[in-house]
Amino acid sequence: MQRIMIIGGHGAGKTTLALRLGKATGLPVIHIDKSYHLPRWKLRPYREALAELEAYTLADRWIMDGDDFRSFGPRLKLTDLIVYLHVSTVKRVLRYSKRAIKGFGKSRVDLPDGCKGKLGISGLKWVAFGYPLKMRPAMHKAMADMVGSVPIVHVRSKSDIIKLESRLLAGA
Repeated sequence: MQRIMIIGGHGAGKTTLALRLGKATGLPVIHIDKSYHLPRWKLRPYREALAELEAYTLADRWIMDGDDFRSFGPRLKLTDLIVYLHVSTVKRVLRYSKRAIKGFGKSRVDLPDGCKGKLGISGLKWVAFGYPLKMRPAMHKAMADMVGSVPIVHVRSKSDIIKLESRLLAGA
């Protein structure tokens, strides 16, 4: 497995898992959110962001964390494995809130250069309602439409993560 997509809602643990798997496997980690924003959270033009993501997908090896279904096409064409993190909405809201408070005004590895952690009602509403009602169904449809023969590993627990790591380190 040389190209791995990690998907799941905000607060599901995508970045944490991507960094953990990157360290274990030596695969470079790409945080797709970095392609969508410029400094101070200014949105990058969508076509420009998608072109950057398409260029990243052409690399021989990567782990990409992020679930924006609009960029599934280029990533799915070349991915070897999709890791789908299943985390309850309540747990994701709690994790998101904790991260937003703890990281407020600070840089993070998964944030674009010039962007700092922020806290706002709109972000919290997206995590609690937008993702489950809009993004998750759109993501499922995109996977159903595009996946074909790409295997999907569903991660629901820490033991699933340990099994996944073992599988990747064994070269399966």
